[in-house]
Amino acid sequence: MEPRSVLVGMPTDASLIEAASLAGVARVAAVATWVLIVEDAAALDNDGSFAITARRIAAYLAEPVETIEAVLEAFEAIGLTAHGYIAIDTSTTERRRQ
Repeated sequence: MEPRSVLVGMPTDASLIEAASLAGVARVAAVATWVLIVEDAAALDNDGSFAITARRIAAYLAEPVETIEAVLEAFEAIGLTAHGYIAIDTSTTERRRQ
């Protein structure tokens, strides 16, 4: 996947907006957290798994750890991530490819 295609629409992605709302944080915190998760998963190149911690994300973003933990919990709650993996909706992926 081309890196640009990952970023197109990200700031207005409904799932990230929902996660930010659920976590009670600014959208920018959710979007930036998602970018770091996607980047980590790409570097690991292991079927969408990621290993970056809330503490590391908080350090990168200069946010309190509690803020990032809330975002990560929201990602899990709405199905963006699951047990350290990016949860990929294949129907959406297929529509983007067409």
